[in-house]
Amino acid sequence: MKQLIRLVMAAAFVIATALPAMAKRWDVCLETADLNTSGEVTVAGISQPEFFAAAASIFPSGTFAIATTSKPLTSCKTSARSVGLFLARGSAVGNLPAETARSVPDIWLVEWYFRFQSGGAFSTMGPVTGAAPGNTYTQTITGALGGKTTVPGKAVITVLSDAGVDGSTVNAFSITVP
Repeated sequence: MKQLIRLVMAAAFVIATALPAMAKRWDVCLETADLNTSGEVTVAGISQPEFFAAAASIFPSGTFAIATTSKPLTSCKTSARSVGLFLARGSAVGNLPAETARSVPDIWLVEWYFRFQSGGAFSTMGPVTGAAPGNTYTQTITGALGGKTTVPGKAVITVLSDAGVDGSTVNAFSITVP
């Protein structure tokens, strides 16, 4: 019996340490042509659309590098093959009084939907922050189909580029889900 307990404990340890490595990750890059916008507000001194909808391709993780001043991301063109479709809608919140005093304000409140060519999909909801490339923030996973992730859960967003920052002219991010 002791041997069985040791075996179960060892298996539990292996699974627990492997779970972070089993996380799934993809890249998304958005150009101006991928967006429909309406209205206009000023957020942190920058004119932003009040509302937007977007559609763009999902790519394998690592397709786009983190933008820097010396190497800005200026295009979403890549030889990597798209693995799905990203759909989004959002509204500006960064101009509201509760947000204007924050050091890293929430700029948008968004709903994101990731649909994969291989089957499966998941959705998230939450704020998009004014974080610089290389920084992260989280979104809540609100739905999942086909084993792409689990609900409830947390998605970690890594900012790859932010149009208007470091010379970048496109927005790109990487999403990691459990």
